[in-house]
Amino acid sequence: MSAAQVRRVRAFKDALHDARVTQPDNDDCLYWSGNEKSWPYREIAKPAPRGHKVQGKGDAGHVLFARLHEAAQRAGARVQTDTRVLQLVLDEHGGVVGLIARRDGTDRAYRARRGVVLSAGGFAMNEVMAQRHLSRIAGRAMPIGNPYDDGTGLRLGMSARGAAIHLGEYHITLPFYPPESLTYGLLINGQGQRFIAEDAYHGRIGEACTRQPLGRVYLVVDEAAFGHPIIDGFEIVAVEERIEDLEQTLGLPALSLQRTVELFNRNAAAGEDPILHKQPAWLRPLTQPPFAAIECSFGKAPYMAFSLGGLWTKPTGEVLTEDAEVVEGLYAAGRNCCGVSRSAEGYVSGTSIGDATFFGRLAGRTAASRTALSRSD
Repeated sequence: MSAAQVRRVRAFKDALHDARVTQPDNDDCLYWSGNEKSWPYREIAKPAPRGHKVQGKGDAGHVLFARLHEAAQRAGARVQTDTRVLQLVLDEHGGVVGLIARRDGTDRAYRARRGVVLSAGGFAMNEVMAQRHLSRIAGRAMPIGNPYDDGTGLRLGMSARGAAIHLGEYHITLPFYPPESLTYGLLINGQGQRFIAEDAYHGRIGEACTRQPLGRVYLVVDEAAFGHPIIDGFEIVAVEERIEDLEQTLGLPALSLQRTVELFNRNAAAGEDPILHKQPAWLRPLTQPPFAAIECSFGKAPYMAFSLGGLWTKPTGEVLTEDAEVVEGLYAAGRNCCGVSRSAEGYVSGTSIGDATFFGRLAGRTAASRTALSRSD
């Protein structure tokens, strides 16, 4: 899509994508992205679709970025690419007054008259940092991000006494759907037991799956619910005509899967799930053979993850030290700050966009309102 075509696209259109997807593959802009309808969240807040994306086929992030880029240009911002920041420059009081960056092989000093805003992504692509802070998932989940999510912004902030918090937290997902029909299936662990409602947000499901004893998780489906996940890497590890045979093939405890399916089917036939409270819309007895088990075990299925921790900031963007003191002239946003979501259980799709845009705007406004340093300071 050319720049001119991007400009002609409306930012949003009033259209709800009602199917269960991780993200609409068409240009619908509103969808059910998280736990809006699932229990216990539906008891806390009235369910409403909270997933938003700009208008464009599939992943339309380039449309959003193009609009933001044009707005920055109209505001008079000078954009300088192919420039790598190496270090922050501090004054005698520890305040940030500039930075050193490398461009065209030459190191240059840049004066920051009002401050420096760090917004350079997380550290999912830094293997050393991931092993140190995210040892539970490092090497077992594919990192999500761009090649520059290497922790540079975070380390720059720490070099100026900024406190880094919640570095051991992450978002992890098991995108077993679409097709949405798989939601009718049952997620079971190595004891043949269900442990989470299958209609929950794929990130919440992913975290729950990583914590199952024996590290074994399968999605059990019947003929009516079957569909192969669109993400490559999900394997069908067993197919049998009877649940008892599937139980034996998977090496589960005797009668465990049979009892689980029997209880689920009896409740589902009555439109209920008193154990895990799956929505009635996704309740359907598993009765149509053959029955299949899709491998969802952590380390075997295609899990994906990124880091959530970052610099400790005020809501207005100022970076704080370990003593909760403001680092003068230093601000952070996006994944460089520790934003709204601080755990795998609490993250929902799109939160990182809010951390970048909403808190980025607040950080920029705070920096812009600061008294500028004079050229002689």
